[in-house]
Amino acid sequence: CGDSGEEKDPLEGGRVKIDPNKVAIFLSHQLFQKRGDGNPWEEKEFLSEWKNLLPGTALEPNISLLKGVALRNPGDASTTTSGMASTKGKESQEGGEHTYLHYFPQFLLPLDPARRFEAMFKKREHWTEEEIEPYILPLMEEKGVSKGELLMRYAATEKGQQGETHYVKR
Repeated sequence: CGDSGEEKDPLEGGRVKIDPNKVAIFLSHQLFQKRGDGNPWEEKEFLSEWKNLLPGTALEPNISLLKGVALRNPGDASTTTSGMASTKGKESQEGGEHTYLHYFPQFLLPLDPARRFEAMFKKREHWTEEEIEPYILPLMEEKGVSKGELLMRYAATEKGQQGETHYVKR
């Protein structure tokens, strides 16, 4: 079997290795879908519910696992169009405001770059590089283009209040 070039059966030997992060991400999708379309979660409440879905595991739900799954929006449960979550996040938490999570899975967006960027900028006006990257990664892989090429063609840049770069509609 070793020299034949055949792949081994992952179930051979009766053991399967499960990636706990992928399980956590799958469960995060279920939580958002349970809440309903357009209904955001308060971040602390979501993390608590998410953790309850992972009993008996050492995995601690981490907000970084939600990249490409949901958008963080400090201080506003109604919409994500105000954007700039990264610049406001620390201030909002310190100021006692809540941060909300809006379900926005990248896999539901069109693979056509123009249509994908249109949908993204309709949902949120300003994106940081960290926020936008998981949403354009499938385009990079599918179209064989770089992040820079995509952003140069479909987005413009603005400087935030603290000098950080934000991507906006071209």
